[in-house]
Amino acid sequence: MAFDFLEPVEEAVLDFVKNLNSQTLGKKCVFHTHEDFPDLNKIKIAIIGVLDNRGSNSNESVDLSLIRKEFYALYPGNWHSTIADLGDIPQGNTQEDTYYAVSKIVSELIKKQIVPIVIGGSQDLTYAIYRSYDKLDQMVNLVAIDNKFDFGKDESRNTSDSYLSKIIIKEPTNLFNYSNLGFQTYY
Repeated sequence: MAFDFLEPVEEAVLDFVKNLNSQTLGKKCVFHTHEDFPDLNKIKIAIIGVLDNRGSNSNESVDLSLIRKEFYALYPGNWHSTIADLGDIPQGNTQEDTYYAVSKIVSELIKKQIVPIVIGGSQDLTYAIYRSYDKLDQMVNLVAIDNKFDFGKDESRNTSDSYLSKIIIKEPTNLFNYSNLGFQTYY
């Protein structure tokens, strides 16, 4: 099962959510804990953390607890979508291991008509998310928020500066539309 790659949400985040107001997002979400995994049949949006940022050529460890705490302290709008935090994908032995886990999990969520929200990692994970559509027979509309187009010359390595080259060149091609927000010509 693809969800076996996931580690539960950190206890510090769960303790933080326990002390929030009952109207906050944190109180409206269900969490992957050491004791329980959410019933995905009732979920519309799933949050997944990725603890791997090697594609940005950084060796810093990734800590998503601050992002989660800030998000769960917010108040929801007038909508009734159910949200689950499925936890984190740990850094794999290789970058390809992480890509495989991200792709499998996102693909499973899309099959279940659950919108995945991937936090953490580096921008090269866009390629793994894009590849999750390979077996779904769907075209992909991709929007990137970036100050430059991430085309790289080195196709042997997928980095946050070259993932677009792989998306365009590698088969199968699922890309229907690509939009880039925030392009700066001087970059």
